[in-house]
Amino acid sequence: MKDENKTEQQLRAELAKLRQRIVKLEKSRAERKKVEKKLWESKENYRNLIERAKDGIGIIQDELLKYVNSSLAKIGGYTVEELIGTPFKNYIITDDLPRVLELHKKYVEAEDVLSRFELEIKNKKGDRVSVELNASTILYEGRQATLLVIRDITDRLRMEKQLKASLKEKEAMVREIHHRVKNNMQIMVSLLRLQSRQIEDEKIVEMFKASQTRIRSMALIHEKLYHSGNLANIDFTHYVRILTVHLFNFYRVDMNRIRLKENMENIFLDIHKAIPLGLIINEIISNSLKHAFPDGRKGEICISIDLDKQGKYLINMKDNGIGFPEDFDIHNTKTLGMQLVTDLVHQIGGAVRINRKGGTNFKITFQEY
Repeated sequence: MKDENKTEQQLRAELAKLRQRIVKLEKSRAERKKVEKKLWESKENYRNLIERAKDGIGIIQDELLKYVNSSLAKIGGYTVEELIGTPFKNYIITDDLPRVLELHKKYVEAEDVLSRFELEIKNKKGDRVSVELNASTILYEGRQATLLVIRDITDRLRMEKQLKASLKEKEAMVREIHHRVKNNMQIMVSLLRLQSRQIEDEKIVEMFKASQTRIRSMALIHEKLYHSGNLANIDFTHYVRILTVHLFNFYRVDMNRIRLKENMENIFLDIHKAIPLGLIINEIISNSLKHAFPDGRKGEICISIDLDKQGKYLINMKDNGIGFPEDFDIHNTKTLGMQLVTDLVHQIGGAVRINRKGGTNFKITFQEY
């Protein structure tokens, strides 16, 4: 009787354990169903995301299209069913095919290659379609494959072509404007020269000559822009060299008597800085050539232009002539030339200082922007 009770107790314990296992199995099955549901929902979300993507998305495996979304089919004018299982190379323009096949081979061999590039594909009608292709390697159904993201850039390229044509047309127009401005200024210089021949008063003649050099300095800017490959900036260093040579020739100065020394970095400026600076340099160099070396006196004029790392320019113009009077104050002068210098330096947001030791030294500083 005791053994029978013992057996009954064992049976009850085993039955309790069995019930516990059943409960655990039911819980595990419920959890598995939840996981499966989440995986299915996640898969559906990804599928919907890919299907709704505006870019074409495809997967190549064994050189065949294993998957394409509707956007990729739409780019070529096909249905998804027409593309699945077909070789991707069939849709590539012959000229681009060797390059694309070589890149695909490198992708398969896991080499580090350019992942984004442009090419042309054929649509269902046989027309060319320009696309931007982005490729990467993935695992698809347990094996290596190539994921393609393709964007139709036909409209973008057409717009870029139109913009370039429009920009080229506008540049030609701007060049023509600079050319006409330069020609008009040269006419003004010629008229002033002709008019000055009828004037006997030397002071008035000098005033006419000063106006000619000022107009010529501005005309040179427009001439530089007309011949420049960059309409936004001027090679100011080259401009200064041309301007100084012109001034020496205009005032008929013997360069063996008055030497010109230059120490200038290659500097480019926009027209808003170049024109006032050209006028400033014109005034200072003209003043040296006219007044610093009287009675055949020999000497030299030095000009340097530097740019520091903070974008600050320093223009240094120095002569070893007789210099200005001791009581001369550039900020309080009645001469038009020096008034122009101070006004134009202020216009470009700069500062000017004069050192009269051993001649005359103008130091002009201003910021690049």
